Amino acid sequence: MAKKPPSRPKAPDPSCRVVLLKGKEAFLRSHHTSELKEALIQAHGGVDVFLFDGEKDEAATILDECRSFGLMSEHKLVIVDNAEGFVGGASRALVERYAQAPCDGATLLLRAETWHKGKLDKMIEAVGVIVECKEVTGEQAMKWCRVRAKKRHETDIDERTASMLVDRVGTDLARLASEIAKLSLAAGGRITPELVWEMSASSREIDPWTVQEPLLSGDPERAIGSVRRILESAPRDAHVPVAMSAVQLAANMHALAARGRTPAAEVGKARKLWGFRLSPVEAGAKRADAATLRRLLDEALEVDAKGKSGVGKPEISLEVLAGRFAQTLR
Repeated sequence: MAKKPPSRPKAPDPSCRVVLLKGKEAFLRSHHTSELKEALIQAHGGVDVFLFDGEKDEAATILDECRSFGLMSEHKLVIVDNAEGFVGGASRALVERYAQAPCDGATLLLRAETWHKGKLDKMIEAVGVIVECKEVTGEQAMKWCRVRAKKRHETDIDERTASMLVDRVGTDLARLASEIAKLSLAAGGRITPELVWEMSASSREIDPWTVQEPLLSGDPERAIGSVRRILESAPRDAHVPVAMSAVQLAANMHALAARGRTPAAEVGKARKLWGFRLSPVEAGAKRADAATLRRLLDEALEVDAKGKSGVGKPEISLEVLAGRFAQTLR
């Protein structure tokens, strides 16, 4: 019986002779680079690092560096940014030949935002690993924030607060890492929603869930009072994001109420409802039929349109709309 070929690593490690990090998430490319460098240092006692630009430096020069002996350390890490340029055109044959017989004394690390798959990919996987560094989704970013805060800063951040942070900052991991580091210093062990509101880089923006959660309560006093407080404390023209948040909530509930046999999780995924938010919105959708929620959505769209066109008093229209949410979901 023939032996199975040795399994290749799923992440860069000292056994890899060629590594490809492909994708637009620069933070992940940097993270995997640092991890690989540390692993090589532990394995070889030191490593010489050489950095090249695949769009400017000659492929022959880069590959010669891989083949030559190191002067200071026994192992080299040769990094090529913009690697799509390095493997393009006439240079591709040179890179393919190297990948089929890479030097033991060097690890060639290719980093590329874009990458066109070809036979070189299989050659790389035979002697190393290919790692996807894709931009993350909101849910992935939320989970990453929680792990990052705990492992790097020994600070807790719950799912709701992490979601709030992602809503404000976006899914760029480098920016999230910076915000988490800053928040952790002031947190005293736990990052709270209030701290995110006060200190996050986009703290003047309105978090949609801050608007939507009171609207789901079915309590007119809470729904109307919450809208009033948000509008009083937020910057000018805050009625626009408040109305948009109400429209989004009404649309999500209508979609869930009209889903038929489609699983709620599938509808939630399509509408970017994840984590702790799907369950309360689904529960709200069960309190009214699809036709009633369609009328609520139409009212929200009308308030949104009037507010953007300067018709009427948007603050009063939004308070009335909050009351309609409470009446519908009571």
